[in-house]
Amino acid sequence: MRKIFFILFLFILGYCNTIKDRIPTGIEKYYQSNGKIVLIATAKASKNAIEKNSTAMMQATSKEAATLLLKNELQKSEYQNIKNKFKITYVEFINNGEYCKITAEYIP
Repeated sequence: MRKIFFILFLFILGYCNTIKDRIPTGIEKYYQSNGKIVLIATAKASKNAIEKNSTAMMQATSKEAATLLLKNELQKSEYQNIKNKFKITYVEFINNGEYCKITAEYIP
């Protein structure tokens, strides 16, 4: 009986290690009391880059996608007068570049 549980445990453990965590993509907005605005754009690499398992391609396509998300967000009317004052302060690649997070900040 113990052998069956042990084999089942190993099977479940192996299965869990093969599942990658999905990371939510899109724009996160944070407004702070001092007038500071923080935008975080998260995007996923292209399907082709992921299938090829190419770190360079995944980083390039996920960063391009995150940049486009950020640019699109800044086209909204609420940022009309300040969109050119946002500065990119941080770029992070996750899972060898499968995802990219770009943080941009506006400080009045």
